[in-house]
Amino acid sequence: MGLGSVGSTLAYRIHLAGAKVIGLVEQERALPYVERVYLLTEMDAFLQEVDFLVLALPLTDRTEGILGDREFAQMKESAYLINVNRGPLVQERALLDALSQKRIAGAVLDVFDEEPLPANHPLWEAENVVLTPHISGPSLPEEITKVFLRNLKRFEEGKTLEGVVDISQGY
Repeated sequence: MGLGSVGSTLAYRIHLAGAKVIGLVEQERALPYVERVYLLTEMDAFLQEVDFLVLALPLTDRTEGILGDREFAQMKESAYLINVNRGPLVQERALLDALSQKRIAGAVLDVFDEEPLPANHPLWEAENVVLTPHISGPSLPEEITKVFLRNLKRFEEGKTLEGVVDISQGY
């Protein structure tokens, strides 16, 4: 879900691993390694097809809570949710219900509504959940340095920088 800079990079790497990749976007966008692109208005059809739903959406007024009871009901019982982007994209109560009622097979969560995840949160006890400590993005100095150096070079050459936040869009 989402084929911006993060989503398209993930989609490409998943494609290289030999998986069929589909995507969901707000505005039409074609990528050679994405077999099918669904528009946001086609979300039900998209959700019915996914085996692994990877969230790569920005957190905006339009996307906050985008996955709730209705959306989990559209997914296969064998599907997994992977959220490495923003916790509030998912309505946690709806996710907990979907997981406990086995409406989806499981989830891998790197981000949450509240971070750090409280010690008494029910996600800690869920058998079909893998929790990671918000480490999915570049966080090691050598990784961050590479991004910085690429942007420094682009700046010196008068080129557009990578990863610039567009305040008007919220990301």
